[in-house]
Amino acid sequence: MAGLWDRWIRPHKEGELGLDDTSPSVSQVVETFTIITCEPNLMAAKVHTRMPVILGPEHYSWWLEPKFEPEFLKTLLRPYSAEDMDCRSVSKQVNSARFDGPECLA
Repeated sequence: MAGLWDRWIRPHKEGELGLDDTSPSVSQVVETFTIITCEPNLMAAKVHTRMPVILGPEHYSWWLEPKFEPEFLKTLLRPYSAEDMDCRSVSKQVNSARFDGPECLA
């Protein structure tokens, strides 16, 4: 899936002690990640109005290589071929973070 990841240093909040600004504490390091979505293909449209952008293996290096311009990379942000996907019914448990066990795979 196409996504964006970043790591940045959270600035000190007012009244917060910054003992050593040259070496940020773990609590100041923020890592963020987002999955990029697009319009659904015909299969995904049956269950949702959006779908993750799924990149084929031939595009992995394009997405991960920083030399490519954003305008070029935007051309990859399109629905994945429905013919190359499979759709299965699953338990409603997979929609809840409260469930994280083998029953989600059943």
